[in-house]
Amino acid sequence: MAYPMVCNQCWYSVGQPVVGRLGAYESLETTWVNTGNSNLVGITIAVVHNNLGQTVEISTAILDLAIGANGTASPVVFGLVSGEYSASVFVVTAGGVAISTTVSVPLFV
Repeated sequence: MAYPMVCNQCWYSVGQPVVGRLGAYESLETTWVNTGNSNLVGITIAVVHNNLGQTVEISTAILDLAIGANGTASPVVFGLVSGEYSASVFVVTAGGVAISTTVSVPLFV
C-alpha cells in the first residue's frame, strides 16, 4: 500500500493539552491542525512519566484530519495514583512516521 508524502511537522498543536473528561475517564485533550498537503490519519500518543522519569502510561487516540482542518484527540489517562506527572504528546502516521513536534505538559492527578 502506498502512503501519501508526509512531513515531520505537518500537524501543529493549537495550545497546550488539557485534562478533560471522556466518559468516566480523564483524558489529555489536544487540538491539532493539519497544515500538510494531504488528508491524513494521525495517531496521537500520550506518554506519561512519574517524578523519577519512568514511563507509567502510554495511551493513544486516532484523528482523521483533512487539509487545513483541526480536531481534538483525547488519549485516555487512567489508573494513576494521586501525584504529579509529566506528559508528552505527539502524532505519528499509521506507518510510524512522526508528523508533529512533541508537546510536554505537567499532569496532576
